[in-house]
Amino acid sequence: MKKLNLFKVFTSKSCSDAVNKVLESGFIGQGPKVDLFESLIQSHFNTNKRIITLNSCTAALDLAYELIGVNEGDTVISTPMTCVATNTPLYNRKANIIWADVDPITGLIDPNDIAKKINSNVKAIVCVDWCGNPCDYDALRKFGIPIVEDAAHAINTQYNGTHIANSGGDYVCWSFQAIKHLTCGDGGALVVPKDKVENAVKMRWYGFDRTLSSSFRCAQDITTYGNKYHMNDIAATIGIENLKYTNSLVQKSIFNSKKYSDNINNKKVNVIPFDNRSSYWIYTTLVDDKESFIKYMTENNIEVSPVHNRNDNYTIFKKFKTELPNLDTFFSKQIAIPNGWWLTEKEIDYIIKTINNWK
Repeated sequence: MKKLNLFKVFTSKSCSDAVNKVLESGFIGQGPKVDLFESLIQSHFNTNKRIITLNSCTAALDLAYELIGVNEGDTVISTPMTCVATNTPLYNRKANIIWADVDPITGLIDPNDIAKKINSNVKAIVCVDWCGNPCDYDALRKFGIPIVEDAAHAINTQYNGTHIANSGGDYVCWSFQAIKHLTCGDGGALVVPKDKVENAVKMRWYGFDRTLSSSFRCAQDITTYGNKYHMNDIAATIGIENLKYTNSLVQKSIFNSKKYSDNINNKKVNVIPFDNRSSYWIYTTLVDDKESFIKYMTENNIEVSPVHNRNDNYTIFKKFKTELPNLDTFFSKQIAIPNGWWLTEKEIDYIIKTINNWK
């Protein structure tokens, strides 16, 4: 059996020709392709909310924090079980981070632990749709505090019968990084509340309104802080071509994940209960003896790995360290196994058989 990779990049065969046309057009910055991509993903998410494309999910998160007004000394409740990009913008802003514990089975932020830690100084709650599984947004909304949703794993995730663009956080942040279901090479997007749209559009390009004049850099004053967070037409074009296949890629990941949930029966490898609302960008198992499992799977040409280190292990976040017993349990066991669009039915069956034979 050839090596079965945990991740793989998908790019449409039509990307090359489409990108070449942009390169030859003489306009490769933020332009008509970005506008078109924004309208297409808004339609894909089936939402009337304004979606702003950016150059990364990190930019989306930082812009969300800026729109909320997270400044030095402000308190934010967040989860450490995530990519470090979720929380480094908070560190850069010199915010005070309160870590919330997670569900020990799903890894999702625990509203009950938030309830114990919340206070009048909390500016925002930051949560992550781990694997693509949605957080409990009904419970999170009860706190009455802006919710920043890191949906990097959750391109098609549903909540309350509709896409999370409509039913998730107040600010929903997506990643179009290389190995996501939808890639632009790199890129991101942000759902912006209606009253913040005008500022958000300016803030992704230094504070300028690019629609007002051809010489906006010289003709406009900057009244709103901004950064260089915009997407360009090259990335947008890649996204436009790949978006045509996103639904089928996600459906394949869901199909493979359901097969795992139904057929893995090794008592040493616990599967997280299947959630039909999820995008299943990754499929997480819980294994007591992680190192032995990784060694065994590697010997059988199957790449498995923990996905992301818990952020409170990093030196930069040391001062925020607190006891998180459920996260201790989840992090000590979580291992992702390959579940993506590139795997054949025969390969999925091989992975299941290999796991079930582990002793």
